[in-house]
Amino acid sequence: MKSARSSSSSIQQLVRKDVVNSFHGLNGNNYQLNDEIQFDIQPHQYYLPSFSLITVDSSSNDLIVNQVEDVYKLRENFKKPKEKRKPKNKKSRPYDADSVEIRNSSSESLNKKNFGQDDSTQGDTKFIEIPCSEAKPKNAKPRPQKSTIKDNFVLKIVANDKLAKILTSKINKPNNEYLFFSIGLSFFLVDYNLKPKTTLSCICFNEAFPVCHDVNLVTKDISSVDVVIGFNTGDIILYNPISGKYTRYNRNGCLNRASCTAIKWIPESENEFIAAFNNGVVMVFDKDKEDTTPFNPPDVPVNYNNFFSYKYLSETNPNQWWKVSDKKITACSFSPELDHIAITSMDGTLKIIDYSSNQLCDIYHSYFGGMLCVDWSPDGKFIVTGGQDDLVSVWAYKGNIVARCQGHSSWINSIMFDKTNSINRCYRFGSVGEDAKLLLWEFSVNTIPRPRSKSFRKSKVDLEKTIVSVDHEVLPRNEVSNVIPLVSKSIYDSAICELDIKENMIITCCNSGIIKVWEREKSSEA
Repeated sequence: MKSARSSSSSIQQLVRKDVVNSFHGLNGNNYQLNDEIQFDIQPHQYYLPSFSLITVDSSSNDLIVNQVEDVYKLRENFKKPKEKRKPKNKKSRPYDADSVEIRNSSSESLNKKNFGQDDSTQGDTKFIEIPCSEAKPKNAKPRPQKSTIKDNFVLKIVANDKLAKILTSKINKPNNEYLFFSIGLSFFLVDYNLKPKTTLSCICFNEAFPVCHDVNLVTKDISSVDVVIGFNTGDIILYNPISGKYTRYNRNGCLNRASCTAIKWIPESENEFIAAFNNGVVMVFDKDKEDTTPFNPPDVPVNYNNFFSYKYLSETNPNQWWKVSDKKITACSFSPELDHIAITSMDGTLKIIDYSSNQLCDIYHSYFGGMLCVDWSPDGKFIVTGGQDDLVSVWAYKGNIVARCQGHSSWINSIMFDKTNSINRCYRFGSVGEDAKLLLWEFSVNTIPRPRSKSFRKSKVDLEKTIVSVDHEVLPRNEVSNVIPLVSKSIYDSAICELDIKENMIITCCNSGIIKVWEREKSSEA
């Protein structure tokens, strides 16, 4: 994979000439390519890169200061090299096993290979390896020491040797931005505010590929960030990239052997998160609980128009078990009111579930093929989806389809509302897909006519309760309003896998692992 790095800080030298580096957006905004980040790690063919940019505001208090000091002492202890031992006839390691400090030669190799920066940008920064430390859940039962099994799930964890100083400098400063990024067998924490961008820590896994992750916005702080990561093996870890500690759930698929495909913290919760899997199962976990072993899930047939839920009243995970589909779950999104969750799957359905009552409320169907992505409007009145039909569909919550948006020439992988600019009943959102294009859309409720449609009610009785839902029929194209994009730009030379829209920027990532940050600049006329 060809690197886009350059020894110069000029952003123009990072941009390929055959791809656009600026475009005119909506509402008089211009977007300029402000940054391009690339890690020199070959991404997996199927398990694509994933990122998230989180802003953390901090205030000076004794707790944060003590946590930062503990991290600093921890790193200082790890930097002391151990006594050298005679080499053994074992397989070579990617680092000097006789010292926990990565030497200059190894550090240069690590910087170049794993962190996407050369010597001119990295400076004198070194990365030190810290011992892998798996923490038990708070409510875990004590076990005899002999029964402890060595965990080889994590290969190694490395951290910036200036981590403590960087964290200390952030105390009492607003808008501290962290970039979380997974690619290949690695997961990175990057300080987005520093110039050049600086990697703070990296965790590498033996054979499991990170597929999805989510950051807890309730417990986040400059010295502690709770990240849940789902893997192709079905394993899930709760990871703090600053301390290096992690807790493992669904170990070796003890609860579900299918690949984890989507994971989300439950909004406003410090402990609970949901994980969706390749076999259509969704489970609710509590980070303070251990897994149930052995776990025997209910054997129930599920198709596109029904749903089965089971709540466990126990001291172990899972808290809840849902059978949403018989095919892969592709995405999930909580409503702004936090009481409903939208789930898309490869069976071509969008299902709206009342999280508090475990009731299936609505079922929407794609024009054809699977649905791949979903997002709620800021006011919770509309839902947008994208999928294998190359269409963006706009659905009215508790209604029917509002519009189909034509503009992509291939599958749509990610979609998101512009939550800061969707006002006065005018909604704006963006989408990216396999055609390497970024499309920006706008629709107004007043300008789009409501098509006439019929919805019929279906009821299903299962072991737990009666579930009554509205199954919305698929309307032909000539009965649905069509929306065309206001902006359509090719911004990569490969498929785009993820999109994030912030107040002042748009962030995209392609299958090759290149992250582009587009700064929003208001025009003089706006």
